[in-house]
Parts: sequence; C-alpha cells; structure tokens
Amino acid sequence: MVAALAWLLRALQEALTSLGRVWFFIPPPPPAQPPAPPPPPPGPVPGHPERLRPDLPLTEQEEALRRQLDDIALPDAIGEEKSPGA
Repeated sequence: MVAALAWLLRALQEALTSLGRVWFFIPPPPPAQPPAPPPPPPGPVPGHPERLRPDLPLTEQEEALRRQLDDIALPDAIGEEKSPGA
C-alpha cells in the first residue's frame, strides 16, 4: 500500500512538473555575447570563367541582365516589399 502511494505521488509530481513546464515556460538566458558574424562567402577561384572583373565594363547582354534584375521587387530588410525603382 505504501509503495503504491509512493508510486502514485511520484507519477503525480512528474505530471504536474511537465504541465508546469508547458504552461509556464521560462526561456533560457541570452548568451553573454552575440555570436560572431559568418565570414563573407568566398568568390570564385582564380581562372574561373565567372570571376568578377571590376576593371572591365559590362557587355550589352550583361547590362540588360543587370537592368532586369534591378526591376525585380525584393523584400526589404524589415520584411516589406520594395517597389521597383524605389
């Protein structure tokens, strides 16, 4: 009888503890310092056909592609839609 009562009280304590953790969640404390930003992505390797050449002007086709990409509406940093030309 005592063993059954002890088992019942342990089960009740575990159930109430689990319920309390769900209903009254306390988030963990924030880290002491923010994580370091990730390193910038590496560019193409030397000799790669898609390497960037800032010293050369864009060709007509590249300029047309750049204008098309500039016309695409992209989400702003705060989640708002950015209108073309803005």
